[in-house]
Amino acid sequence: MNNEQGVPSPPVISRDNAEHYVWGASCDLWRLVKDRLSLIEECKAAGASEVSHCHRKSRQFFYIYILSVKRS
Repeated sequence: MNNEQGVPSPPVISRDNAEHYVWGASCDLWRLVKDRLSLIEECKAAGASEVSHCHRKSRQFFYIYILSVKRS
């Protein structure tokens, strides 16, 4: 698919076609962009956490959304 200038558009990436893996007890990760910038979507179970780590060099973008579940 090309844009208005005839330049090929990058493919649309979503959870449906992104690289996916499970980490920890029950956390999902989708790698949406893996270039000079890393864009990762994660779904973490309540109470889940990562092991503390650092990167020598990194460009990352984080967005957070909170799902609230009503209990009856």
